Amino acid sequence: MLIDWLKGRKRRRKVPVKPIITNGKDKENDKEKENDQQRDDSQMKKKPINYVKQKRSKCNIFLEIVFLFTGSILLFFCFLDAPIQPVTFKLPPPPIFEGSLSPNTKLQSAKILLKGKVFGPESLAIKDGVIYTGTGDGQLIAINGTDVNNIASFHANQDSEKILCGLADVEHICGRPLGLRFDKSGSSLYVAEAYSGLYKINLTSGTARHLSKHNDQQIGDRMQFVNDLDVTSDGVVYFTDSSSRWQRRDNVYLISEGSSNGRIFKYDPITDRTEVVLEDLAFPNGVQLSPDEDFLLFSEMI
Repeated sequence: MLIDWLKGRKRRRKVPVKPIITNGKDKENDKEKENDQQRDDSQMKKKPINYVKQKRSKCNIFLEIVFLFTGSILLFFCFLDAPIQPVTFKLPPPPIFEGSLSPNTKLQSAKILLKGKVFGPESLAIKDGVIYTGTGDGQLIAINGTDVNNIASFHANQDSEKILCGLADVEHICGRPLGLRFDKSGSSLYVAEAYSGLYKINLTSGTARHLSKHNDQQIGDRMQFVNDLDVTSDGVVYFTDSSSRWQRRDNVYLISEGSSNGRIFKYDPITDRTEVVLEDLAFPNGVQLSPDEDFLLFSEMI
């Protein structure tokens, strides 16, 4: 029995295990499936990588353009000569707005007169109900009710008649009358013309006299921006030159620079001379004599 059992066990050990046999076609299909799967996996892995690379390259191009553009602008301004020479200044504390300085709304009820008929009026002088003013196209006009009449022209030459006056680029050619005042008699009108100086116009005879020229050698630096004026009872004229460096058409540069090269002049009709009363002023603008003519008020724009 034991011998028979051992013989049977040996037989079982000698029996080989038969392998699973597959066809050649099945092997090829399996390989194709594996290749397809590997190809899909590689594509899935590569797609986000390619997308990130593409997106990153666009960002880099955009940043390079911004960098080059900004750098070009900075280089341009580094080599560009600025027309202004800015200075630092500190304003004093503002006054308390009370009493005569209290805010009011009176101008909110003002009415616009002669809209479209008068261009850029500046200072006003009134006599016998007639309003005299200078306009942006270089004219001195008289307004009587709804009638507007030209009194004088401050054009530099006859060629300016062919120019479209009223633009800043040609203002020095067309002229710009600013401050106006009548004398004590009311027969003569004093005019501060921004580019050429101080005038006296006799409204009765229609004649004009150039009292103080912008390039007068007596005053040192030439006037560049004649602005406002006032007249004493004996015909002495105080007037402002807002800058000895910038003309009125360049007033933006004057404000941006903040320089103090403005002056107040005094014209004496007896000596027919102009002299400097005050200098080193920051954009002096309006001037006003006191009622007793014992002091002069003036304003600085900056």
